[in-house]
Amino acid sequence: MFRQRRNNSVAGLLLLLGALLTAFGAARPWAEITINALNLKTLKLDLSAVPQLSADAGNLQAVVFGAAALMGVSALLLIGTRARGLSVIWRVAGLLGLLGPALLTYYLWAVALGDPAKVLDDPSVSTLDKTLVSAEMLLSHAGLITTSPGLGLYAMTSGAVVALIGCFMPGTRGRKQVALATPEPATQQAPAGWYPVNDGKRYWDGRGWTDHFNPT
Repeated sequence: MFRQRRNNSVAGLLLLLGALLTAFGAARPWAEITINALNLKTLKLDLSAVPQLSADAGNLQAVVFGAAALMGVSALLLIGTRARGLSVIWRVAGLLGLLGPALLTYYLWAVALGDPAKVLDDPSVSTLDKTLVSAEMLLSHAGLITTSPGLGLYAMTSGAVVALIGCFMPGTRGRKQVALATPEPATQQAPAGWYPVNDGKRYWDGRGWTDHFNPT
């Protein structure tokens, strides 16, 4: 007799890989500034690319690390889960952990690819940040520097995509052979009737087991 089981290893591994990429991206610079005149490349966090977040960069990193940890724990639990109901719970937990980094990544790309002039019109941006953006705009227009997304932003983007695929990837179906319980010699003379086996009841006709099975 075979019992249907679900294998969530692939989905869990993808979610775990997404968590690792997200944590790696949080620890790496989110913007890259190239000094063209000196042919030098300097990596900075996100003070120029995302001035609105410059004061809270450390807090944002802590939040992303915490979200990556939640995704990682959910991934490990998903790998070891065979029950369908539990796998749904771990997938939802992984999605909740992914939500924060995904929104942050979307915002970073929107700012990195958007118009810096809009930042200057934002009343929530500090005077210091506006000064940095203005200096960056002048240097960029002069061709002295080039600002582009950093390794951290690419890693977080990849992690969000991989984790999202893992959360929605269905588990593969497998079959596990389960041996039927056979009666003891003294029970083999039992009268015909329904008798409990591993996961239900099977009909005994007084001489042997029949194909009639009633799952519980």
